[in-house]
Amino acid sequence: MLNRRHGFWLGLCVLPLLTLFPSFQRCLYPLAYRSELVRQARSNQLDPYLVAAVVYQESRFSPRAVSPVGAVGLMQLMPGTADEMARRQGLNGPLNLATPDLNLRLGTSYLRTLLDRYEGDLVSSLAAYNGGPANVERWCGSDGRLSLDEIGYPETRAFVSSVLVHREQYRNLYPELVLARP
Repeated sequence: MLNRRHGFWLGLCVLPLLTLFPSFQRCLYPLAYRSELVRQARSNQLDPYLVAAVVYQESRFSPRAVSPVGAVGLMQLMPGTADEMARRQGLNGPLNLATPDLNLRLGTSYLRTLLDRYEGDLVSSLAAYNGGPANVERWCGSDGRLSLDEIGYPETRAFVSSVLVHREQYRNLYPELVLARP
């Protein structure tokens, strides 16, 4: 049976190994649906590492993920948000948000909309993606920008912080993504 002391020593031995084996780190940070992710990121003028980080944080790349509040798919879109993004793109008919291509298309479109709304402010945009634009409007400082400390929901603060960390992990593990053709 492992106790805290064993966990400490296990961590002390394993963590350095992670830095020596990028292929092992890539197992921890998968990049499924790579070509579609890059294509949709570029189509919406987004950093593909940011999109990968959002997908990782939201669904761990599981297209069938459904949250307790009803968000669906890779980018965990709420059906109402997905309907609005689809309408703006001229898409008609029922939406299967578990389809990776469609979910990435609508999710990246929504993320682009938020980045435009908040003038490129990543913290505000990610907070709105997770906690809703109405909450971000309440939390914003007098300068119209939002810092991590000003985010009112611990879950949203953790989401934004995690996405920023995951983006750097993806940037370090997949440098070829910048050069990838969609």
